[in-house]
Formats: sequence, C-alpha cells, structure tokens
Amino acid sequence: MGSTNVWRNLALTFIVLFVLMLFILAGVYSSVSSAQSNANYWESQYYNLLSQYNNLASQYNSLQSRYNSLLGLLGNDSWSGTLNPGYILYFYVFVPNGYVGTLRISVSSSATVLVYVFDPFQFACFWTSSCTYNYEYTTYGTNINSVVALSSGEYIFVVKNINNYPVQISASISTTYTPSS
Repeated sequence: MGSTNVWRNLALTFIVLFVLMLFILAGVYSSVSSAQSNANYWESQYYNLLSQYNNLASQYNSLQSRYNSLLGLLGNDSWSGTLNPGYILYFYVFVPNGYVGTLRISVSSSATVLVYVFDPFQFACFWTSSCTYNYEYTTYGTNINSVVALSSGEYIFVVKNINNYPVQISASISTTYTPSS
C-alpha cells in the first residue's frame, strides 16, 4: 500500500503540474495574442500616417508648383511697339519674403531710352515729380542687357522715352527666385 500512495502522490503531483502548465501556457498565449493585436494596431496606425503624409506631400508639391507659376507671372513680361515722346513703359516685379530675385532685363530701341528699377515709393516720386527720387538700378542706351539683384519686395521696371519723337522698343524682363539664406 505504501508504494500505491507514492504512485498516487506522483500522479496527483503530475496532474497538478500539468494543469498549472496549462494555465501558464494559456497566459502566455493570451500575452502573445495581445502583443500581436497591439502590433497589428500600430502597423495599421503607421500605414494610416504614411498615407496622410503622402497625401500632404502631394498637396504641398501641387501648391509649390502653383506658387512658382504665379511668381513667374509676376516677374516676367514683354512688350514691343512704339513709345511716344516722354511716355513710359512699366512692368511690375514682386520678390516674396524669404527669396532674392535676379531680374534679367533686355531692351532694344531705335533711339536712346532710360531704364529704371524702382521700389514703389521711388516710383511714386518719379511719376509725380513731387520729390527727388532714387532708384534700385538705372542705365540708358539702345541695346540694354542687364542683370539686377533684388531683395524681397515690390519693384517697378520702367523704360522712358527721353526723345522728342516716337521710338520703337522691344523690352522684356524675367525674374528668377532663390531662397535667401
């Protein structure tokens, strides 16, 4: 009988250990299952954020393209024709904050003309002759090809016929923009 109790105790111990192992395995499985669920959740969040990022990057590129197109309209112009005595031809140039502009000027005329680049206040003084005026750039001639560096701001490019007779003129400007440091 004594040996039966030993085997019975061993069997009971084995059964208790077996049941205990089942509980431990169930807990481990639950933890692994929970960890997998968490991993799936975070993976889903990652792909959701990646999709939002790609969408925003696409929108940014589209807006940057539109912005560059608008800048091109504001800093590029041309005209050909007859400019009467004392008359002016002018184009508007805009350099946005955070940029410097490089204004390329090309003027061809049948007689000497004056070329200016003014800021708005300087232009107002020039136009009204109510005050002495300065300028950002000036030159004169019949064949003018110049490059003018401009900081951010508004400018007016002007060609003035200083002759007492009409002049044939072909004028163009183009502005390129570089981020300022």
